[in-house]
Parts: sequence; structure tokens; C-alpha cells
Amino acid sequence: MHADHSTIRNFESADSGELVLGTIADEVDRALTMDKIAPCPVPSYPLNSMAPVKAFVQRVALRDSIRNQLVRPLESDRQGEVKKVGVWGMGGAGKSQLALSYLQRYRTEYDATFWIQADQTASIDRDFLAIYRLLIATTPSLSDPNPEDVKREVLGWFARASGKYLFIFDGADSLNQTDKDFVELSEYCPGSPNTHIVITSRSSIAKSMSTFVGVSVEELEESESVELFLTCAEIQPARENVLTEAKAIVHELGHLPLAVSMAGKYVSQTPRLSSNLSAYLDEFRNRRRDLLSKTPDMLVARYPHSVMTVWEASFSAVCKDLPEAGRLLTLLCFIHYNDIFLELFGLDIDLGSTAVAPWMSVLGYQTGADLHQLEKCFRVLENYSLCQRKDMQTPYSIHRLVHAWGYDQLQGDGDEAERFWYAASQLLGDYIKNISNRQDGPGPKLRVVPHLTDNIHRFEKISRVDGWNKVDWLENVERFGIFFQDIGRWNEAIVSQKGVLEKRQRILGEEHRGTIRAMNILARTLYHQGKLDEAASMRTEVSEKIKRWLGNKHPNTTQP
Repeated sequence: MHADHSTIRNFESADSGELVLGTIADEVDRALTMDKIAPCPVPSYPLNSMAPVKAFVQRVALRDSIRNQLVRPLESDRQGEVKKVGVWGMGGAGKSQLALSYLQRYRTEYDATFWIQADQTASIDRDFLAIYRLLIATTPSLSDPNPEDVKREVLGWFARASGKYLFIFDGADSLNQTDKDFVELSEYCPGSPNTHIVITSRSSIAKSMSTFVGVSVEELEESESVELFLTCAEIQPARENVLTEAKAIVHELGHLPLAVSMAGKYVSQTPRLSSNLSAYLDEFRNRRRDLLSKTPDMLVARYPHSVMTVWEASFSAVCKDLPEAGRLLTLLCFIHYNDIFLELFGLDIDLGSTAVAPWMSVLGYQTGADLHQLEKCFRVLENYSLCQRKDMQTPYSIHRLVHAWGYDQLQGDGDEAERFWYAASQLLGDYIKNISNRQDGPGPKLRVVPHLTDNIHRFEKISRVDGWNKVDWLENVERFGIFFQDIGRWNEAIVSQKGVLEKRQRILGEEHRGTIRAMNILARTLYHQGKLDEAASMRTEVSEKIKRWLGNKHPNTTQP
């Protein structure tokens, strides 16, 4: 009753109660299985202190999720299993920093911790040899240690040990057996239930290696992104419009921690941008590929690769695993990066047959494809975190920077960019044709609008090349404009219709039937939008051109 409770620890989060209960249960299990002799002390590896970078934004919910899964009691039929948590996400999402955050927060809960670079078997063998040398005082010394003997001795030591240990396998990206540097990580995981294992990886295969559900690391929240950017940029948010400008920058960067921290560091080193943040957006859009290729400052990100290098490595692995999946990713860079729903591709699983569509040839499916083949492509992209889904029932999405990078990859090859754009326009054209007579409300038609808009935007860039004259391709863009007009999206309709008109005027001339048709369609849209004077003027011009083309006495003087 009169005890001093002043030192009782407060819970840090809503999940802390469960964490404490799990820890208690874990310690009881440990006590029951512990040898009577206390464990020989062994130092952690590496010997130097490890912590997140100074600018790291704490992601407490994710860190607590790791802890919760490691201390969560196992069901009766799983007793004795080693608890593993896979931490996966795209390159630059902050997986290693999150693991370091967990290590820093909970290192005192373990007798020793071991951080192992797991990108290659050779790097794991190197770290295991270093750990073995730390254990020599308590285990027989090998006269001529080779990787297999070292692995056996290290795993054997931890199987006999009664202490509590943490192993973090960082950067285990090559978990697919088709990967060039495939790592059989399970062969290096200690088998003692007193050992906790955390695996960070760009591969979603890490999820299946988890004892429970694992932890998916996605982009930062807006407030977290802004905090990280301003910290790295060394800017105080007190100046007028700073927060607004910072929000615009982190949105353009897709809230990706590595990209945000690099942008902030670049601003801090560029005085003209520190006082004018809005100028960074223009510079990034014009020099995106160059800026994303920079290797980050180790003090800012402690990451040995540029954003560009990480994605190139993942894309290369995808293309080796399934070339069609790599080409699918490129195709998707010519539609919107969000809400990529399977119905868009027009493949009906109920038919049980292979569909043949013109756009399929760009993927390498010359004789057609079925839904199962498409789903396989998406699974491979998911495995390498180049596309994501929130859950099994939701559509796919691609990070906006990956989407932009995929498009930028083709900038040196105009013919290839045109080929993929045209295939994407065929895909969208087939979809709007299929839904034109549907009576289930406006949803399906409105859903495709962002994809059409992005495709038209890509077309505008492709068709700016000097000498571009693929006038037949304008029919697809014209069809999109008519679709926008039919569903009342006047602004989008005008953008596409003006583009078609301008290009036909340049390529075919003012008096060509195709040019007159484009002008007449645009006039109708302007009329429906309420721009009556502009519409009337254009209709008069259309009528005069038709008269010149057909003759004054021809009955058709209103429609080309």
C-alpha cells in the first residue's frame, strides 16, 4: 500500500500493454528452458555502436509491430519455433533504419545483438566468421575455418546457449531462387527459441518467412515527410509558405524517405534553393534522373545506393525472373500509377481461354495471354516491391517515383517509348469500348479517367519530337476526347481535342477532312462547356471549309 511507485514505466503506445504481456510470457518460456549455468557473455556484432541516422523520423507503430510479433506467445502446436519478422518494402522506404530503431530501443532486452549484411551469401559468411571469432573463447577453435564449418559452429553455439539474442539480417533482397545472388537465408537462422530474427528485404517473400504477418514498410505520412525534409534541409518552418512548399515537394517525391532526405540535403547545400523552395520542384522535374542518381550522404541516409540504382537492380532482377513482367511495368508507366485494376486488361477468367489483343504483343505475348499470365507478372513485380496492393481485394499501385523512373528509362529510345505508349493507348481504347454500353452507373467510366489523362500527357511529350508524323495514332487520342465529352469531362476533352487538332493542322493541313473533323468535335465540346462565342466562331469556320471542300451545292455542309 505504501510502496514507492514512482519508477513504474508508463506505456508508450496503445499496443504497449500487449507488448508487456508478451514479454512476460516470453521471459517465462526462457526461464523454463534456461540452463542452470548462466550463459557465457558474448559481445554484440558489430562492436561499434549502431543507431538510426540523426534525421530519422521515428515510426513507432511499425517498430512496436516488430516487437509485438517477436514477444507474441506461440500457439501450442508451434512451441519451440524461432520467431522471425520480415520487414519488406521498396528500396529507400527506410527498412534498415526501422530495424536500427528497433535495435536501439530494445537492445537491453537481449544478451547480445548481431547485425548481418545479407545481400549475398559471401557477406553473410564474412559476418558469421566475425561472430565465430567472438565465440572462440567458449567454443573449440577451428584450425582452418571454412564457411560451412563456421556456420555449423555458430549455429551450434546458439542452439546450446541459454541467453536471449537478436539477429538482424539486413538487405536480404535475393530471396527468390531465380535471383542471381540467391541467398538461402533459412540455412543461417539460429534454431534456438531464445533467438529473435528480423529480416529486411525489398522482396515481399520476407512476409512468408515471418512467424506471423511481418511488417510492410511503405511511404511516410505527409507530416513525417515534411519533418524529414525540413530537418535535412536545415530549414525552420517559421518562414511564410515554407510548410506549403515543403508539402508540395514531398508529394512530388511520393513521401519516399530516401528521396525526401536526399532532396533536403541537396537544398541545404544549395543556397539559392534554401530561400526559394518552390524552385526545387522545377529543378527536380527537369533533372529528375540526375538528382535520383546521386548517392546519398552517409550521415543523412546511411545507404550505399542511389534511388536510381536500387530500382535498376530490382528491375533487372524482374526481367531475369520473368521478362514479360518487366515489360508490363514499362507499359504501366504510360497510364496512371494508382488504381490499376485487373478489369482494365479485359481478360475474363470465366472464359477459360486466351485473349488476343494488339497491346499484348508489347509484353511478348505474340499469340495472346490469359488472366493467369497477367497475374503472374503482377506477382513478380510485387515480389520485388515494384508494385503494391493494400490487400488481396484492392487494385495495384506503383510508387509515383518508380512510375516516373520507368518512363524516364525510355527517354533515350524514342521508338521504344512510342511503341509502349501506343500499346497503352490500345489497352485503354479497348476498355472504353467494352464499357460504352454498360448500365451499372458512371463508376467504371469515371475510374478510367486518370489513366486516359496520364496516357494523353505521355503522348504530348512523345509527339513533340521534330518530324513526328504518326497521324493514324491520333485516332486513339481523338477517341479519348469523345469519351471525355460523353461523360461530361469537358476540360479533359478540350485538352485532348486541341492536341489532335493542332497536330492534324501541322501534318495534314488546314483543309484536310481529318483536320475539319477535329475542329468540329472541339466546337461541340466548347458549346457544351458554355463557351458559346468560341464554339460559334469555330463552327462557322468548319462550315466554310466544308463548303470549299464539297462545293456550295453539296447537301452535306454541316458535318465532314
